[in-house]
Amino acid sequence: METEEGSLTINITPLGHVNSVGTTSVVSATLDEIVAESTRDSEFSYVVFGVRKGYADFNPVAKGAEFAPRNSGEKMPAYLNAVQKQRLIENGTYNQDGTVNMATALRLGWDKMWPREQ
Repeated sequence: METEEGSLTINITPLGHVNSVGTTSVVSATLDEIVAESTRDSEFSYVVFGVRKGYADFNPVAKGAEFAPRNSGEKMPAYLNAVQKQRLIENGTYNQDGTVNMATALRLGWDKMWPREQ
């Protein structure tokens, strides 16, 4: 198995009219078997989530600086699509003309990092 023991989450959804599906639930779930039951003979859909083996302590959310300007003279990257560019304008990273929003840079301390990076 490629899943960490004890990391399974199963979502089960009965299919059909509310008056005909009964109650459906997961009775047990292991890496080898998932047991579901229903109060009526009915169809259901399910999805199983698990943590990949070896990644139990991995935190997928991390601070990133991919979109932070590297210096005060940097322009918004030309390779970004229109939606990405608009989001960077709306969140205050860049100004409408593509220049660095210095108010944001000062507030977030980017200006203090730029001299070290140049």
